[in-house]
Formats: sequence, structure tokens, C-alpha cells
Amino acid sequence: MTAAHVSTLDERYRRQDGTIFLTGIQALVRMLLDRARHDERAGLRTAAYVSGYEGSPLAGYDLELARQAGLLREHRVTHQPGVNEELAATAVSGTQLLGRPGEQGGVGDAIYDGVTGVWYGKAPGLDRATDALRHANLIGTSPTGGAVALVGDDPAAKSSTVPCSSELALADLGLPTFYPADAAEVLLHGLHAVELSRASGLWSAIKVATAVADGAATAEIFDHVVIATHVPPFKEACWYAGKISDDDWLPHFSSRVVGEALAAAMRARPDRRMTVLCGHTHGRGTVNVLPNLTVQTGGAEYGAPELQELLEL
Repeated sequence: MTAAHVSTLDERYRRQDGTIFLTGIQALVRMLLDRARHDERAGLRTAAYVSGYEGSPLAGYDLELARQAGLLREHRVTHQPGVNEELAATAVSGTQLLGRPGEQGGVGDAIYDGVTGVWYGKAPGLDRATDALRHANLIGTSPTGGAVALVGDDPAAKSSTVPCSSELALADLGLPTFYPADAAEVLLHGLHAVELSRASGLWSAIKVATAVADGAATAEIFDHVVIATHVPPFKEACWYAGKISDDDWLPHFSSRVVGEALAAAMRARPDRRMTVLCGHTHGRGTVNVLPNLTVQTGGAEYGAPELQELLEL
């Protein structure tokens, strides 16, 4: 895959394919946009509510959110800075009490399928918001909402009175924690953190160290994923001598569990493409399992390896 020409600076937020360059703080902003896009592909109309209190290394997060206010509105993201950390945590917790439109049991009249809550603060802010976050975690999260705490850690005390390390505090609160190494991992971990929160009913946390928040990196945004498997993941791609293998042989030469997982993933992402490369059948062929999911099998024989095709990514 090659990067297209960058014509505007906001392509770091809008580009859906190619290479982008962004800081850790900007990645935390794009994380909110990617969550909305991910939910839309899954058929969910969700919103996000972001609140917290500024402090290094997340001191510029609220400023970048304010700069991108128009873009955030397009994706139903609301940013409301908190008076302090504990009030912000309590407000974010409230988003998880909302139900879904037409369903009973929620608080208020829901207009979205769910609201993702995001709290932010530096390590000393985590200390003072501990009671609010502990109770928020006990209250739980919505299966279509989710709540994530962004904790800024300054281990070298670059701009803090004392060195900061929040792992033990987050473990004591019962928050499963992600620790991205750069801006690209912030994007990936941001999606996983919300999914984990929704599935577990717990808040999750992302530890953002100074080097990540202040640093910058490139990130690859894919619309076409290529993976390789040993055996075909679908019956339709398990053939020999031009015929699909019979049921006596299929359990040994195909992996139905892998196929079901791949198909479910691509049904949830109709705007993405996946190509699966696999062998073990010695029968060359291509099958389109879904409009956006293609399986190609190798046709080489034992003792006679061959170059079957060149793929341009």
C-alpha cells in the first residue's frame, strides 16, 4: 500500500486508507472518530462524551479537542471539560446508565444506541478521582457504550512535581489497562479498550506516558487486509482435483472456527476487504465467500514449488 499525497493537515483525522502522521495527543482525538466509524460499520448509531481535567502529559488534549470541535460534532462526540477530575468521572459514569431507543430500563429518553464515555486526567488526578472511578466501575458499563479512562503518566517528572506511574492504582481500581508504545498503538488500543469495556462491564484504562503523548509517529490505515492460513478456513475453498472435499476429509483439511470468525469480522466491516491466502489443498483456486472476503488457495505439488501470483499491496 502506498500513501496518497497529503493535501490538508486534517487528513490525519479523515483519511481512511494509507499512511498518516500524528502525535500521541492527536491519536487520542482520532481514537474517538475511529470508534464512531467502527460502530457505524457495525450498524450502531452511537455517540461519545469526553470529560476530564487537563494536566501534563495530557495538557494539550482538551485544546486539540476544542480545535477539532466541528469534526467531533460530525461524529456525535461531545467534549465538556470538568471542574475537577472526580466530577468529570461522575459525569462520564452517567453515560453508561442510558438505555437504547425503544428499550425499557435505561435512564432518560435515549436517541443513540449507546454512548461511549471517556475520562482524562494525569496521575495525581487519578489519585483524587479514585472514589468516583471506583464507584463508576462498580456501577458498570453499557454493552453498546463503554467507558475508558485516559491516564497521563510522567515517569521522569518532566513537568510534574513527582514521578508518576499509575499501574498499581489502576489495578487496585479493577481497571484492565492498555499501555500503547506510540501514536499508532493508541489508535489500535483505543478500539480494543472500548470493546473490552463493553464486553466485560468494566471501565478500561489507557496509560499514556509522556513520550507517547509528546511524541509523533506514522500509522497505517488499512482498507484491505491480507492474511495467511495453513488450511482453508471455509469448506468452499477446500478442494482436490477440482472438487470440494467430502465431509469425511473436511475436518482434517479446513478450519471452520477460523472461517466463522473471519466472516463475522467482514460482515461487520462492509467497507473493508480481506484476502485469505492458504494452501494444504494442492488445488489452485479462488472463492468469494462474501463480497468483501476472498480466499485464494495454492496449487503447488510436493517437490515442485512455484510462484503462483504477485500481489500488490
